[in-house]
Amino acid sequence: MKKIWSPLSSYISTTAPALALTMLVGTFIPATSHEFWMEPETYRPTIGQNVNLRHFIGQKFKGESYPFVPDWFKSFTITQEGKRSNIAGIMGDDPAAVLNFKKPGLKILTFHSTPDKLTFKSFKKFKTYLIFEGLEPILTQYEKQLSQQTQFREDYVRCSKTLMQVGDEASGADQAIGMPLELVAQQNPFSLKKGQSLSVQLLKDGKPLEGALIRILTKTDPEKIKPVRTDNQGRALIALLHTGPYLLNAVAMTNKGLPTKDEHWQSLWASMSFSIRQ
Repeated sequence: MKKIWSPLSSYISTTAPALALTMLVGTFIPATSHEFWMEPETYRPTIGQNVNLRHFIGQKFKGESYPFVPDWFKSFTITQEGKRSNIAGIMGDDPAAVLNFKKPGLKILTFHSTPDKLTFKSFKKFKTYLIFEGLEPILTQYEKQLSQQTQFREDYVRCSKTLMQVGDEASGADQAIGMPLELVAQQNPFSLKKGQSLSVQLLKDGKPLEGALIRILTKTDPEKIKPVRTDNQGRALIALLHTGPYLLNAVAMTNKGLPTKDEHWQSLWASMSFSIRQ
């Protein structure tokens, strides 16, 4: 089964026929359909409760759900009580998984996708994309070379995380699982409430990533997207202005050599979702 998602459907082309048609007739709208996240039907289930987990592509907490397809991911796992295990599913199922927990505590769900490809058809579109995603250093370093190109090939990988809290007590801590780009909560978000702040750290290949843009979305007020930058330790402070689900997004890009027969660039797309109590 071929993937039918894309991070930037309005200003790139991909190999997916359904999106290709959209892009041929679409106009440039930077925020369109580039967020990928996992969303459980509840972030705070009780012990023994069945919980549907869905994968979404869209924007502002609205999107299409995608099924369980093993070819689409390198790993789809849950970490609990210090142990990591694969999340089971049935080919083509949507929701992608049904979870049931026997013990309380913080559960760390991760999805590391297989690479997919995209192509920008002009320097203007590629430049606008880089600026929108906070990747200005790429422009600073390579703008002269880039301005002489007519096509920009890239492969991209999704690194998604969802935190869930089972039971009434907010116990347990997030940890780095080892995805190439990963957001890690420095406190248990389920122990926090509206008006407080959550510190997160962004890691690239296990090391803090400085100066990266993190976008903060809330399901309560999805039209307002707040950007923050990571400091020299890869950390950023997330102001918890609302209750309910949150979605954090970050992008990193590396140059793979100019020119090559394969993709010139590789981008990594990290996300983290969790919920703040009422």
